[in-house]
Amino acid sequence: MSNIQTGAERMPHDLSHLGFLAGQIGRLITISTTPVIAGDSFEMDAVGALRLSPLRRGLAIDSTVDIFTFYVPHRHVYGEQWIK
Repeated sequence: MSNIQTGAERMPHDLSHLGFLAGQIGRLITISTTPVIAGDSFEMDAVGALRLSPLRRGLAIDSTVDIFTFYVPHRHVYGEQWIK
């Protein structure tokens, strides 16, 4: 007999939230982390506003903000310790 649940009903959850972050220009920062389990699916829309503190010198060029998403399994974060 199989342990796998088939025909399970999807339960949508609203995971919207605000993030107020401080960082440095040119650095990668984490905006949010969301724990997932096998079979989860996500649909994401991101809306943001970016404010800069006064700089010593003004920016002479346009700036670009890139937002990336990553999936990192726990076994890659914790090594072999997660098994014990």
